[in-house]
Amino acid sequence: MDNLLSGLIGSVIGGIISGLFTYLGVRLTLSHAEKVRKAELKEKYYISRPHMKILNQKVRTLCSANKFDVDVVYLNINRVEVNKSGGASPLNIFYNEETLAEDSMEYLELTLKNEGLSSALSFGMLTDNYKRACLFSNDSYKIFAYNEHMINYVVYSDNYYIKPGDTIKIRIKYSSAILADNILFNNLSLFMKDNYGNIWVHPFNLLNQRLEDSILYDQKLFNQLYKTGICYESLANEYLHMTLGYKD
Repeated sequence: MDNLLSGLIGSVIGGIISGLFTYLGVRLTLSHAEKVRKAELKEKYYISRPHMKILNQKVRTLCSANKFDVDVVYLNINRVEVNKSGGASPLNIFYNEETLAEDSMEYLELTLKNEGLSSALSFGMLTDNYKRACLFSNDSYKIFAYNEHMINYVVYSDNYYIKPGDTIKIRIKYSSAILADNILFNNLSLFMKDNYGNIWVHPFNLLNQRLEDSILYDQKLFNQLYKTGICYESLANEYLHMTLGYKD
């Protein structure tokens, strides 16, 4: 009887162990297949992505009357204070005053061509160095940066479609203080959204005027830059050593 019971228990345990190994084997197979599928999909996205190339570039010391698809001002942050008067933002951000004097500014004008295999459904410029600098549209930066003391990191173009072979024009306005900072001049990017909703960025070196190869950008980080709440939290922590209560 004991031998029969022992044999039965051993058979059950053996069956459980065998089933567990089978289950783990199936899970590993499925996991590997999913990794392969994701890698193939990522490769497909990369091959077919929109991709920009600089056709020509020019630095001016005077603002031209030309029209641009993206026209931005790149500002470095000088100090941060708590906004005690209420309003749209919890902090007041103060920028380099040089950018109010037009004769202290430089204007980099770029013409780019989409040499990728797909269209960009929307595009613009961004900076993700949110503790040190901000990026505003040139037609409104004096209001939002110097009157309202707000932050901004993403500037969309009004042109929402760039087909393969199309060209766009970009102007970046900046002060000499930006080029003197080896972090700030290397923290601009041109971003594009493809047909699949992916965000691709070309990191841009302002000092060398070099556009790097496009890479896939993190959607969560892009949303944080666009909505700015978490960025205010980081600024409060960095400059004022306090928290505001913003969450991801």
